[in-house]
Amino acid sequence: MAEEKLYKDLENLFDGQDFGFSAVDENELKELSGSKDTEELMLSTAKSEDIQRLEAKLDSIISNKSTTPSNQEVLNAKMKQLESLILPLLVNLKKNSDKDYIYWPNRTPIIDAQIKRILDVTRF
Repeated sequence: MAEEKLYKDLENLFDGQDFGFSAVDENELKELSGSKDTEELMLSTAKSEDIQRLEAKLDSIISNKSTTPSNQEVLNAKMKQLESLILPLLVNLKKNSDKDYIYWPNRTPIIDAQIKRILDVTRF
């Protein structure tokens, strides 16, 4: 029950932020494949929104330079830990970019464990 609430909270917190992929069934895939207009529209919308979101975050980080050296060291260590938890997923997703499908059986326990590891780093 608490885990369901956690996932709902996470979904709300990161609403609209994804890695650009979604699950589709065979019928949806047939509708989407070959539709260059749909693909171009999705890419341009995602790029524009992602860039704006990243710019806002960078501006916020740059303007907040009031951290002390000890806080900065802790933050740097946490960021490196976070990178080590997230980057492997992105690198593995990119490995076979020529393939249109991602086959990932039994992913729920793997993803749940990774979410817990990330939260352990970010919620201190």
